[in-house]
Amino acid sequence: MIRSAARPYLAFFAARFRSQLQYRAAAWAGVVTQIFFGLVSVMVLVAFYRAAGTDAPLTQSQSVSYVWLGQALLLILPFRLDPELREMIQTGDVAYELARPVFLPLSWFARGVADRVAPALLRALPQFAFSMLILPWIGWEEIALVPPASAAAFGLFLVSAVLGSLVAAAIGLIAAATLFWTIAGHGTSILVQTIVWVLSGVSIPLPLYPEWFQPVIRALPFRAMLDTPFQIYLGTTEASAVGGELLMQLFWAVGLFVLAWILIGRGSRRVVVQGG
Repeated sequence: MIRSAARPYLAFFAARFRSQLQYRAAAWAGVVTQIFFGLVSVMVLVAFYRAAGTDAPLTQSQSVSYVWLGQALLLILPFRLDPELREMIQTGDVAYELARPVFLPLSWFARGVADRVAPALLRALPQFAFSMLILPWIGWEEIALVPPASAAAFGLFLVSAVLGSLVAAAIGLIAAATLFWTIAGHGTSILVQTIVWVLSGVSIPLPLYPEWFQPVIRALPFRAMLDTPFQIYLGTTEASAVGGELLMQLFWAVGLFVLAWILIGRGSRRVVVQGG
């Protein structure tokens, strides 16, 4: 019974996943761009480490690897609102979605997960190959991605990355739900981009932020998208704490989805389509 109930949402995920895999040329262009920005970022980090006079929470190789992991999984993050959902809500075509015999928030959530997992997979594999294999081969070991702390750490990293994509999809769903109360949604999109860019770890590794700011980072859900899986990969999260970190990611994914569910429910009750 559970399997049959989940079938429509798995179909939404599969269809969206396959459609996202079609953009291979864009993925390769993105790989080149992200490799360039990754090289710039790690070189800046290396310069800071060479000039620093104190110990940092992460070693130089760990910080460099953190940056490469961020470039590989960049598209997991909810940088923009789903353009199709935006158009449906703004034009009134969302009425067709409301008429479907499915649980609307879960169907949109399935779309959001696919929108993050598929593009990330297309870009992650070549970036792993470049940063872990090609850079050491050409003699740039100092700015290369280090292997995972262990085989177990790599497996748990993959699990954590999946949970991180669920958190990101839930945040994206909340942002999309606000379109019921806005005209264009550009303000929400810019706000989400800014917060995610600063607090996810993709711009600066979160352990390098000041100590006084760390409680704020730990109290917010944004570190669950990238920082949690990265620290598991690097082995900076103690083995005894990994289970708790994964549970926290699951907590954020479920909690944020419930919030999106509430917002979508309230917004859909007030939506006006064709004047009525």
